[in-house]
Amino acid sequence: MLSHVTATWWHGLLDFPAALRVVQVSTPRQIQGPAGIQVFSRRHLDRRLHRGLPVTTVTQTVLDLAAVADSRLLRRALANLDYRGILDVEALNALCGRGIPGSAHLGWALREHQPLLARANGRLEEDFLAWCERFQVPLPRVNVRVHGVLVDAYWPAARLVVELDGVANHSSPAQLRRDKRNELTLREHGLVVVRYDWALLHREPARMYRDLTSHLRRTL
Repeated sequence: MLSHVTATWWHGLLDFPAALRVVQVSTPRQIQGPAGIQVFSRRHLDRRLHRGLPVTTVTQTVLDLAAVADSRLLRRALANLDYRGILDVEALNALCGRGIPGSAHLGWALREHQPLLARANGRLEEDFLAWCERFQVPLPRVNVRVHGVLVDAYWPAARLVVELDGVANHSSPAQLRRDKRNELTLREHGLVVVRYDWALLHREPARMYRDLTSHLRRTL
């Protein structure tokens, strides 16, 4: 059966992640997988048919993910479960225990659960939310329409919009013209618009914090 990161993707809890370099499967037999397939030999695993293939149950899949993946992927999977209304914390906790791989990591992720991650569009926005948590910045509304414009982050009380400029969506002449039109629309409605990019977020996070909080203090 599909398991671990592969099963998480097959269940639709993650987009195709960089960590999915091999197909991960589980079986009760002791066998060696061929090239490109990582086999986990384990007894007493429940499996389900999902989209025509055998796969571990959702709860088992999340626990397995916690055993092999980084915190970003695990938190995103939990957020997507929550968004779909199928996050069963009690069932996940019931699978955990001393000596069971992934238990400690999953317990931490459940305590740090952030449903907003399901609304993040890509790695840059996920990292921005993590940055807000790190610097204790009040979390914004994410990917919402404001006066007809889809914005990345919005603090309604502060009338503040943050746009996160990734290279893929904010570099061509047409994209830059769109950004300028959208920003003008927002400013016409009295909103403050600030823009940050990958380099600022990852290389100068403290400087970005000073700038963003100055806008929040000025507008609240």
